[in-house]
Amino acid sequence: MAKFATQNVSSPTGAAIGPNGNLYVGGLSSNDIGEYKPDGSFVRSYSGGGLTSTNCVAFRGDGVFYAASASTGMVVEFSASGTALRSFTGFGLSSPMGIALHQGEVFVAGGGSSNIVVFDANGKALRQIRHARRADCSFAKWQPPRPGISSLDSLHFRRL
Repeated sequence: MAKFATQNVSSPTGAAIGPNGNLYVGGLSSNDIGEYKPDGSFVRSYSGGGLTSTNCVAFRGDGVFYAASASTGMVVEFSASGTALRSFTGFGLSSPMGIALHQGEVFVAGGGSSNIVVFDANGKALRQIRHARRADCSFAKWQPPRPGISSLDSLHFRRL
């Protein structure tokens, strides 16, 4: 098992494998992203664009990557060579906790804002997907299966 150097990453919270096969790690107590070879050796760090408390990383096929800045609510886009290209946010995004890419769109989960914000490839906020209010979910309690009920039918909830 490889031991990864700890330089430039503190409290790791997000990681992704880049197109080059290297591991890119963001840390909640870091203001950058550390790049590591599969053997654990440190390659370099990436910073800029207001990146602080790096929470997650996601790659496009061309090597461009995105990182979330948990403390500022921003997403920072980096070129394949590691230059910070732009920062963006929208729809009240707060404490981004995850990034996913699909068909040219960037989906960012806002842990503090309880929404998913969808951006285009240029960082323009297109729409949001809202989570159910917490109060609606906090009253559910799982009930164990009763005799004579199949396991598929037993996945029901009741209000307390």
